[in-house]
Amino acid sequence: MTDAISGSNQVELPMDIAYENERANKVNTSTHCFSGTQHDYELTVLTTAMGMMNFVEPQTAHHAERLPQDNVIKSACFESVGVSIFFEACVNGKLDIANVFFERYEDSPEIRKTIFQPYGELNITPFIAANINNQTEIVSSFLKLYESHPEIKTQLFQAQKTIGYTAFHLACLNGCTSAVDTALTFVERHPELAFYIFQPCEANCLTPLAAACAENHADVVRLFLGFYLKHPEAMQPLFYTYRVFERSCFYLACLNRSVDVVRVLLEFYEKHSALLPEVFEYSSWDHTTPLYDVFSSGNIGVVKVFLEFYERLPQIREALFQSHPLNKDTPFHSACFHLNGRDVSEFLLLSGYHHQIKESMLKPFKFTRFDVKRNMPCYSVLLNLKGQVVNEFLQFSEKHPELEQLIFKPHELNHNTPFYDACFGNNPDVVRAFLSYLVRNPRTKNAFFNYHPIEQNTAFYIACVFNHSGVVREFLEGYQRHPKIMDLLFLPNPADGNTPFYSACIYGSAEVILVFLEYYEKLAVINEFIFHSSRSTWEFPLIAAIKSESFERGLKNHLNVVKVFLEFYKSHQQHQSQLFEMFTLIRENISDKPLHIKSQFASLLTT
Repeated sequence: MTDAISGSNQVELPMDIAYENERANKVNTSTHCFSGTQHDYELTVLTTAMGMMNFVEPQTAHHAERLPQDNVIKSACFESVGVSIFFEACVNGKLDIANVFFERYEDSPEIRKTIFQPYGELNITPFIAANINNQTEIVSSFLKLYESHPEIKTQLFQAQKTIGYTAFHLACLNGCTSAVDTALTFVERHPELAFYIFQPCEANCLTPLAAACAENHADVVRLFLGFYLKHPEAMQPLFYTYRVFERSCFYLACLNRSVDVVRVLLEFYEKHSALLPEVFEYSSWDHTTPLYDVFSSGNIGVVKVFLEFYERLPQIREALFQSHPLNKDTPFHSACFHLNGRDVSEFLLLSGYHHQIKESMLKPFKFTRFDVKRNMPCYSVLLNLKGQVVNEFLQFSEKHPELEQLIFKPHELNHNTPFYDACFGNNPDVVRAFLSYLVRNPRTKNAFFNYHPIEQNTAFYIACVFNHSGVVREFLEGYQRHPKIMDLLFLPNPADGNTPFYSACIYGSAEVILVFLEYYEKLAVINEFIFHSSRSTWEFPLIAAIKSESFERGLKNHLNVVKVFLEFYKSHQQHQSQLFEMFTLIRENISDKPLHIKSQFASLLTT
């Protein structure tokens, strides 16, 4: 009979009670929520237990003879049966059984104790159990009891110390719409309860509304907004800022990927912008707006919602063109660069969202779906999400030409374009989205392959130098499919005349060189880089790697470059003659190197 929420405590029911004597005259059985012998049997046990406490007169002499007279025995007997049955009734919405207790609340302290007694493995009260199971009739009965007995206010509405949550907060957290609606309606009649209902939770400092926003319970949020329209004075308790790192309810919904809630709040903002000023406000914690954060954290679902409202809310256009006051990124630019420390710390902070709830408490029923696995995916997954955001925005910008200037807008401080930063930050997914945009819009070709105004190199060049093999692979794939569009890809650096491949050798980018060699047979243009000397230095790339000024500092990387080249020469019979030439040149160029370097080269040349 024990439900998942009620814990593991099984109650042994007295099996010798005669079924024909199951009902007591004082119990109204016309409002049974459930039919069947099990339910009737529970009611029999309950009325018998109350008869043992002299709450219900015994119906037969047989029962009267069996009633114990000792008060200790009576209390123990009732506690063993009554507490568990009342808790089960609240969990499962069995109003007729619960009413047996409510109707006799004034009869005995045992009854009053039972109604508020925490129970089960979770050690939660029946009122909390009724709320998180959305049993509105039971919740209403508790609230009616408060109207006749206001002294139970703290027992009903204060946070339970063992978990730090109020019943209302848990109802919001779990999306129990009917229970929340019942409570909000009740608060309208009893405004003195607003302080208890809307106060931040002790466990995580979130208001009930913030919890609903974080968990994407849109229907619950609609109830709050309806209440807010009728009672605008409730703005402060409703939209209380999450004080751990100064986030509003709307901000928390954006960070937590609560797509439905963000849509509901934007619809509300569209009609009542003066009532919800927080939507585009900066956070005092890190000076970011919600729009900036959803771009920078790869929050693709919420980004789509913002773009849906682009034409309906002019504030979104303003926010898209607005640079961060400190790092000067636009929201789109922040999506193109790699994850920074702020992105990661944001997720780590959110991972402690319910830090006071024990793991064992999460098993029997869902306090929340908010966990680290959902909100702190691995680094590569977050980069992929940023790629999706960039791709979505690039496609959207094709329908709104005024946004094109954002795509190629240089950074105010370092003059990097978003595309340049995507290559520099090693985000292949973002680069792939940009190259797809280039194929659809070849007129923008020069913007992709222009030289950086300060560094005098291209985005592809910087990816080769920094050994970003995934990014380089995306470029070579794009060149293979669209050579005419990407004919500027292999431009040499105007400062030293070195090609991107040659510079990769000099800087010891072994993984990038390996990718180039993979495309040796697919792209004829690569032959020129691999087997011919540089036009500026007249040295082969392999020898340039050995003679590089950074050779000894990056010895391991440069040795890997040599190893990659030698294995390539050995695996291609048509280049065997050049292999011997390379051996000779290598020996000549390491003759003046330290002994430990010579020994490592010796092992490479003899294998």
